[in-house]
Amino acid sequence: MLPGSYALPAAVLLAVGGFLACFVGFRLFRLVLGIYGFLIGAFLSTSITGAHDAWTLTTAIMIGGITGA
Repeated sequence: MLPGSYALPAAVLLAVGGFLACFVGFRLFRLVLGIYGFLIGAFLSTSITGAHDAWTLTTAIMIGGITGA
């Protein structure tokens, strides 16, 4: 799980993605889907690895995010 300090930025990114999906619609569907996939992949990879230091956490986020996207 991501540290609590990352909860607000993740919520903002999800809200922006939802706003784009709501008002721009199908034209940005693939972009929004990629953003959501990246965030979900990053959340899952950090939950599985349980990383505590910055280097491992960053690596887990990038690998999980790219896989999810």
